[in-house]
Amino acid sequence: MFIAIDGPDGTGKTMLSKLLVERLNEKNLNAIYTFEPTHSPLGLKIREIIKTNGNPKVVLDLFLKDREEHLETFIRPAINEGKIIVCDRYKLSTVCYQENPEQSMEKLIELNDKFVNPDIYFVMYFDEKDVDLVFERIESRGTNPDVYDTKVWINKVNRNFKEMSSHYKNLTFINTNQTVEEILSQMISTIETYFQNVKKRMYEV
Repeated sequence: MFIAIDGPDGTGKTMLSKLLVERLNEKNLNAIYTFEPTHSPLGLKIREIIKTNGNPKVVLDLFLKDREEHLETFIRPAINEGKIIVCDRYKLSTVCYQENPEQSMEKLIELNDKFVNPDIYFVMYFDEKDVDLVFERIESRGTNPDVYDTKVWINKVNRNFKEMSSHYKNLTFINTNQTVEEILSQMISTIETYFQNVKKRMYEV
């Protein structure tokens, strides 16, 4: 099973991804955490470039290559072993963050179409009135900011994520203005419903 958790910076994706893995393992499900960009040489190069105003086409190419390698060397083998993969960021991040006048959203969606869709795709978002809170979370990480860490940019990316329902089916949107327990409860409920539907389809066959 493949689960992705995506959304703008400051919406708690990484924390929620790790906590979700913990909760699933507490239920004796074999869940593992992964993330994009990865810590492969490609992923590390991405992390280096986005600290500056790197060439968007170069960054996009690196993201696509990193994702392809991630799927082939880690995600697909783990799924074949019966594990539940929880991925912190996936292809919606590329679409929403890399969109610019020279790289349209439609083109970015097309370039990512070759990659497998998660069984469950959680998309975090925030109400625009909460941007100050989201930005405080970003600043509290204490890491060196990258070119995406501005309020204007985060708002733009947040709007892009909200638009994804027009382009992709089966996205589960979650407002970040909730407690961690409320969000995790919603995620677990969605996963349990997925399993119930899978069992129902198997029984009907």
